[in-house]
Amino acid sequence: MVKTIRQEKGRGSKLINKVKVYTYKHVNGSKDLLCIRETDDYGYTDYDYQVNAQGYVTRKQNHRGNTYGDIIAFEYAQGKLVKIADYNKTNKLTQQRFLFYTQNGKSARDSLVVYRGTKSYTSIYIYKYKGEQLIEKIGQDDTGNVLEKTVYGYDAKNRIVSEARYRKDGKLYATWTNVYDENGFLVKRYVTGLSYPVTKKQLVYEKNLELDTHGNWVNQIHKNSEVTKITRKIIYK
Repeated sequence: MVKTIRQEKGRGSKLINKVKVYTYKHVNGSKDLLCIRETDDYGYTDYDYQVNAQGYVTRKQNHRGNTYGDIIAFEYAQGKLVKIADYNKTNKLTQQRFLFYTQNGKSARDSLVVYRGTKSYTSIYIYKYKGEQLIEKIGQDDTGNVLEKTVYGYDAKNRIVSEARYRKDGKLYATWTNVYDENGFLVKRYVTGLSYPVTKKQLVYEKNLELDTHGNWVNQIHKNSEVTKITRKIIYK
């Protein structure tokens, strides 16, 4: 990510970008992920992971030296992720997300519960399919009122190329367009809208990839409102 720092010089100013570098440590894929180190001009932050006997991540926590931050815990049932719980650094539960699946393993519904003081707020997301393709995601409150809807479009290779998002009044809010490279990696993402009416198209995300001889990425540079460089080392057995 980029921190933009404005330095005042006389009556003018200068923008300086601070690029953070992320280094992944794992063996043959994310199930064996142990740590991600985020490095910038001010030092580094480690994101530590705990993995169960089946190779699934069960806990994630960040820390800078001996100063620890929030915790994210993951629970599984029959090989499926069914619950994500967020705790602050004092171990207080701040939100939970419950995930439900169809009989053939597709996402059917998510329930997000956010805790603020003595109150909790629930949002429900329902997934609709046409054959194997996810075509709609509908967000509702706990009384069934529709809050938002996303409609997905696909290309001939069954990749999501468009996401049209609608407000609760049914009006189009914004449309995202995805662009893939010859290896099938998502490399650009455009958005039209983010205000009503939907008009201007702008590039909101761009990714440059460097692949190893196995076709797996080893370096990424992400560009949006910030710049992120990600590197990873893969050990092949």
